[in-house]
Amino acid sequence: MGTHISEDVLNDWHNRTVISVSNLHWVDANNTMLDCSVLFEELEPLGAIPFTTCDSADTHHGRLIWERALRGDYGKIAPFIKPTPEEQRARMPNLEKWRVDTIIDLELGLRDKINAAIDKWPEPKRTISKNKFKSVTNFSRLDPLFDDVGADPEVGKTPEDIDAMWAAGAALPPSLT
Repeated sequence: MGTHISEDVLNDWHNRTVISVSNLHWVDANNTMLDCSVLFEELEPLGAIPFTTCDSADTHHGRLIWERALRGDYGKIAPFIKPTPEEQRARMPNLEKWRVDTIIDLELGLRDKINAAIDKWPEPKRTISKNKFKSVTNFSRLDPLFDDVGADPEVGKTPEDIDAMWAAGAALPPSLT
């Protein structure tokens, strides 16, 4: 039988009482955001939960955690560790098919180059790749298909180029209105 916390308590996220804070580390190189684990009195049955705060936190407890962390009340704050390119890609959002298609089609001739690159691949990779581009509705940046296609000399896209295209796809407005 699970622990029950009332919906009123769960929804009252502005009013939390901090019991303990641990596992502090900087989220960015400029030390403007801090991740930690927080045990809140109101949510104690859930255990410590992940929490992010900054100097402009929108809750009293968020600002309090920030101030006390900077004073060292919770111990040392682990330094920011720049994520590897692979870790950054793992954090990229999945893209809907229309976003991937739009980014490809915005570069004149890119779709033809991609299709030509895939046509050179052996079976079953060729058919699987064609069907993925046709049928998958949500793409992950970690899918090797994108780096494989980009590596073709005619396509000529580095993983970093594909990352930039991915970010552009994620930034597309959801509608034209």
